[in-house]
Amino acid sequence: MNLLSGEQVLQELIAGNRRYVAGRATRPNQDPDTRQRLVQGQHPRAVILTCADSRVPPEIVFDCGLGELFVVRVAGNIADDTVIASIEYAARHLGVPLVVVMGHSHCGAVNAAVAAGSAEGHLPGLLQAISPAVERARRLVDGGTPAGEVAEKATRIHVAMVTEQLRHCEPVLSWLVQESRLRIMGALYHLESGMVEFPEAKPGLEAYLEERESRYEPEVHMLGSTWHGPGYHSRVADGTWVHPTRDNLDYALALLVAGGWEREGRARAVIQAVLDLQDTNPAHATYGIWPWLLEEPLQDMAPPDWNWADFCGARLAQILADHQDQLTAELCRAVQVSLGHAAWSIYRRNVGPEYTNIAIMGAGVTLAAGELLGEPRLSEYGRARLRRFAQHTRMHGGLNEYNSPTYTMVALHECERILQLVADEDARAIAERLRGGIWDSIAAHYHPPTGQWAGPHSRAYKDLLDPCTRHELLVGAGVPQEETLPYADVQHLPCPDNAAAAFRSLGPEEIERHHAFVRGATWNTSRWGVTWMNQTACLGSINHEDTWTQRRVLLGYWTLGTEVPAVLRLRFLRDGRDFASGCVYQSQHRNRVLTALGMRLDRGDFHVHLDRPADGIFQAADIRLRYELTAPEATVADLGAARYALAAGAHRAVVHTAPGRFGDAPVRWETGAEEGRAWVDAVCYSGATHRLNPRTLAAVMVAAGVQLLGLDQAPSDMPVRLEDSGTGEVQVQWDKVGRLTVPLRASTG
Repeated sequence: MNLLSGEQVLQELIAGNRRYVAGRATRPNQDPDTRQRLVQGQHPRAVILTCADSRVPPEIVFDCGLGELFVVRVAGNIADDTVIASIEYAARHLGVPLVVVMGHSHCGAVNAAVAAGSAEGHLPGLLQAISPAVERARRLVDGGTPAGEVAEKATRIHVAMVTEQLRHCEPVLSWLVQESRLRIMGALYHLESGMVEFPEAKPGLEAYLEERESRYEPEVHMLGSTWHGPGYHSRVADGTWVHPTRDNLDYALALLVAGGWEREGRARAVIQAVLDLQDTNPAHATYGIWPWLLEEPLQDMAPPDWNWADFCGARLAQILADHQDQLTAELCRAVQVSLGHAAWSIYRRNVGPEYTNIAIMGAGVTLAAGELLGEPRLSEYGRARLRRFAQHTRMHGGLNEYNSPTYTMVALHECERILQLVADEDARAIAERLRGGIWDSIAAHYHPPTGQWAGPHSRAYKDLLDPCTRHELLVGAGVPQEETLPYADVQHLPCPDNAAAAFRSLGPEEIERHHAFVRGATWNTSRWGVTWMNQTACLGSINHEDTWTQRRVLLGYWTLGTEVPAVLRLRFLRDGRDFASGCVYQSQHRNRVLTALGMRLDRGDFHVHLDRPADGIFQAADIRLRYELTAPEATVADLGAARYALAAGAHRAVVHTAPGRFGDAPVRWETGAEEGRAWVDAVCYSGATHRLNPRTLAAVMVAAGVQLLGLDQAPSDMPVRLEDSGTGEVQVQWDKVGRLTVPLRASTG
């Protein structure tokens, strides 16, 4: 039985064809053991209906082996009764989820149909099956159009017509298509390049390019966009029209994938424009990197982002590996030189394995550069770095940038990029193991009822899971989706079978998972996450973490009967913005989380370190810890006994507050609401702007508990208790959650 979806099989075929085109075919499943195993039966992944032409062998073109493809070959890839019967057998009885009708360039059968000369024997019947496509092609061209051009159009039209014929072929194939159990699509194999083009797999690509067409500026040979920065690295004001370097390399890659004289020419111009912005002087600290924007040179950034050697280098490696034949000789050499600068910059910087996305991305760039440029030192470095990253990840139990919807996906994509670009067998094996582990981690945190990635998150830019990410995960897991995947520069691979079920349903009525994210010598130096889920809600927390804006230290979701769920967050704010110099200590038991606040001596303001004042002193008019609910009809109510309910739909988060102090001042609890939001705040300070020095701040004793409940569930009546131990620590206790021991004064860990 085939467990893969048609979309998953398609992605595997595309990945195999790219390996073949790049000369990195793995030639799998061609050994004696596979041959013997297949004696017991076959479970092919796809039907390939293609031409009998000796230059078009599907198993080689898609880098497949024995038992993987059910191949039907006939001159001109026509579909008569015997061909259809063969396809029906594979689809109905072998469970094949994908049928590909693959024509090819310079097809002799199509050329003969265009020539319309005399034919002998049984050939007239074959040519008659192709003639409707030829007639349609002739109506689309001028009378003087060369026969070769007519044949090219006829080949594409014929593939489309046979594809539609099969889709509507009753009773078997049409029923399987209607039931979403079978996907039938056309393809064109290019004899010259070896590339298989899937026109129907490109809607996302065409939409991607169409959206950007009006933003391309030939004066600078770059794509422009309105800037919305993260608040660090760049001083450019939001709303400024800019030309981003990484986005332009993505654009160039898409143009090359789409192909065609005009698009390839534009891609070459864009690539050269980006190459010109790289620092190529090895004596400079910024050697090998690019600025984020054309408008802001490296020396004007605050500070430059050395990760751009990795991000841009990965795209240059892909351009060289997959599209070298579309570059001029001069530009190809320039890209090679630029990739070399980026790779040696990565080598020189040598980030550790704890920097998750950059650790794996830099390994991939140096591995690919080593092979593409013939630099064995880079290959050896990349292999060692990837191995070190895998060992580090295995020791800690997962990625140090834990459970990040953004950077876990970056890590997944970079594993896929390594598998797409790198031939080294050891590196590929490591990348595949990492890919499986990443899928396991995502599956453990995906909450099907809300369609969200449950917390806690080490780094996130949004509260809600990006719809494109969710779509990618569900397609990867084989969950049927109405729309195809949007364009992506990396070929996505399917979710391993052992993890796929978690994306379809939750399973047991209630789940509580404990995850080791960063293992240290003690609990205080380790990071542990807890994620609780039931059929309508989820709640996650981290045992201790700073309060940077990208953190989701406490995060809950629950269903509202609409596509968008309610979102519960814990935030620490200075003058209305997330304040990175706070720290939370937490303990979770099922749907209850106990939180205590602390201060850090080694953190910044909005960013964890980039905007830290030189003297470590901040200016503040308002400091508060906030439990915040975002939902269309969010409300807040005082339940008495120092308890407040944040409610929306059929659920509420009950906040259990406690008396406390922040420095010399008592903490005041207050509530508020506006359209779409409600909150419960521990007001630590509110008044005239004053100097906040965490180092000299007196004791911090701020704590609360939260319960995520249905409206019909009674909240706990146990109070949250804080006690100064007299030894520089605070003991915090609440109901069944347990006890927290946290420092009274600001600390560095």
